Amino acid sequence: MFDLIYTPIRIKKSTIHPDMPGLLLTNTPKRYVRGREEEQLILFLTLSGQNTPIADSTRSLLEKAAQTYFQTPGSATAALRAAIQVINTSLVERNSRGSAVALKLFGHITAVSLRGFRLVAAQAGQTHALTITDQGCEHYTTLNPEGTHLGHQASPELSFFQAEVGESSRLFLTDQVHTEWEALCRPFTPAVSLDVIQNKVISQIPSVFEGVLIRLALGSGNIHMTPFQELNPHSTYEPVRQPISGPAISAMEPTPLEQLNEPSKPDYQNDINQTPHKSNETVYSTDIFHETLEKGKRTFTRFLDFFQKNKYLLNKINQWFRSKIHIHRPLIQLDHASIKEATRLSNGSMALIAIGVPILISIIALLVYMNKGQTQQSLYYTALAQASVNEAQTQTDAQAQYTAWKNAVTYLDKAENYQVTELTQTLRKQAENAVDGVDKTVRLEYRAAITNGLPPRAVIGKIVATATELYMLDTRSGQVYRATLTGRGYELDEGFSCGPSPFIGELIDIAPLSVNNIYKATLLAIDEEGTLLFCAPEKTPDAIKLTKPAQGIAQISSFAHDSGNLYLLDKPNNSLWIYISDNGVFKDSPFSLTSTAPVNLITVIDLAVNGPDLYLLHSDGHITVCTISYVTTAPTQCNDPATFSDSRPGREPHPMVLAETTINQLEYVPPPDPSIFLFDQQTNGVYHLSLKMNLHRVIKPLMIGANRLPKSVATAFTVSPNRTIFIAFEDQVFVAIAP
Repeated sequence: MFDLIYTPIRIKKSTIHPDMPGLLLTNTPKRYVRGREEEQLILFLTLSGQNTPIADSTRSLLEKAAQTYFQTPGSATAALRAAIQVINTSLVERNSRGSAVALKLFGHITAVSLRGFRLVAAQAGQTHALTITDQGCEHYTTLNPEGTHLGHQASPELSFFQAEVGESSRLFLTDQVHTEWEALCRPFTPAVSLDVIQNKVISQIPSVFEGVLIRLALGSGNIHMTPFQELNPHSTYEPVRQPISGPAISAMEPTPLEQLNEPSKPDYQNDINQTPHKSNETVYSTDIFHETLEKGKRTFTRFLDFFQKNKYLLNKINQWFRSKIHIHRPLIQLDHASIKEATRLSNGSMALIAIGVPILISIIALLVYMNKGQTQQSLYYTALAQASVNEAQTQTDAQAQYTAWKNAVTYLDKAENYQVTELTQTLRKQAENAVDGVDKTVRLEYRAAITNGLPPRAVIGKIVATATELYMLDTRSGQVYRATLTGRGYELDEGFSCGPSPFIGELIDIAPLSVNNIYKATLLAIDEEGTLLFCAPEKTPDAIKLTKPAQGIAQISSFAHDSGNLYLLDKPNNSLWIYISDNGVFKDSPFSLTSTAPVNLITVIDLAVNGPDLYLLHSDGHITVCTISYVTTAPTQCNDPATFSDSRPGREPHPMVLAETTINQLEYVPPPDPSIFLFDQQTNGVYHLSLKMNLHRVIKPLMIGANRLPKSVATAFTVSPNRTIFIAFEDQVFVAIAP
């Protein structure tokens, strides 16, 4: 748990005000639901309007919201949503009591949940958050600041983000952002002082401002307030790269500190609008001579090592330049004029040097970074992983032991982003086995699926798999590729035709078909206007236009096909159009799910159907389950959100969203073991659930060995009826067989 050292910054009319009623920092109270233990909550609320409430009313509202957060079960996002809803409801009720614009009050909030080294936050309205860590600075704000403020509608639209934080990380919450701060939000070397970055941000605060700077320090959860006038950042930063127990430390080298010009603290009381003065004095060590001498020795040694390691490459570059410049060693003695003529460079050679020298310098800098920078980063995170492994082996508490193993896996992921070593692989196998045993996780080795390869630059966005066939929708071109299973793997069918034509636009989704349909098709595809395409091997596709509803179809984003019926998701109309087939023909107009069931479809990103049961996946990871009624006498029943059942130790037993996941696709797999499969884009993990949303197991890729999935984001996933899993990364498709 972190100690929170916070500095409220509230400036009005060039005067600093020490109080900030819209700020609340709190630890877990005495009364809380299971799953909220050891969490810290930060609420930063600003209000806009001419008739703002008294400070006590604002504080009371924040305390009520915090109480709601710690009493809400489930994921942190669900609890943050519930807490913000308390504030929004209060503002909506207040605004509904009067029609005058001057009496209306709107809120802008950043709500932050801290648990361990993980930060989860929700934002609404015109608000900004900057996370400053030793990996860089990130700026977060809402996608639609004007339309998401609190007090405007019954259910506010929220934006979520998460980040990893550590010792000395900063969190800067504000009601506005300075244009110069964006330049700071980029990766920087850990040798740069976080205090310097912090001071640069503070030095550019405008004359009317409300915000809070929070520093995180490992501790027991104490919360301290530091007045704004007393901010005095150190001139140098000692990174958390001190010796940690473990075999990787002996190979680590200290990173030299960068000397920086510290900006002086602005005097807001005298003239807040003036540009803050920045000192030109560089802060030096007390023994400048010895420090400079030692630094020079280290730099010279590194250059010698670099040239020794890369002498072959440098020699080749030298030979190439000599051949281009045409400087020949004289075999006889020449006079001055002859030497001058021999060494005269042509215009082409001079242009070549002008272009080549900067390139050569860039190559040298890149080689230095690759040889030193990446190795040190890998060693640093490997050392942290080793320390977490040591901690896990000495822990007696099961939950603490599990947390240490998970931290080790996280550090190994970061270490192997720079370099995979025998030590990282050994530690990974040990840590993942420990974590997987608790998390009901099995690891599979994925291999390339298509033997003859897909067309270059293809982006596979949807996959349909049968026992022996594979259909892949290329979202870049809007056409479908087919591959069949052979003894060597899946081979691309060059003669298969299923794509745009004069009768249909680019395809946006596909679904499997049984062969007993009237078109003898094996695949059904659709474009965004709702035109169907029936495709089959060695057959010309049949394009069929559907009978559109009275209000028309705006845009289809995805669809499903089950028992001959069609389910078309039309988000602009907030409708799910259901077509009932008559012997495989869709003659009649559809009916809308939302005509009888008030479901918000705007955030739905995927759907699946099993008879009357409809599963809708939303962008925040929650699922809506509806039982569709096809008769007017009985209404459709929807459970939104449907709760999961998670029996893994230390997990919320009935969450609305699976924690630590980014679910972006949902698949229904038919009997003999009817199941729901969810794909986690964050880890390439597949969550296997029953139709009642009970979690059976988690299937993740094997992270050791030669066959490892790409580090890019997956673009598609599916599970075949015989439980073969396919994952696509643009034009690459990988396959693994689930046990």
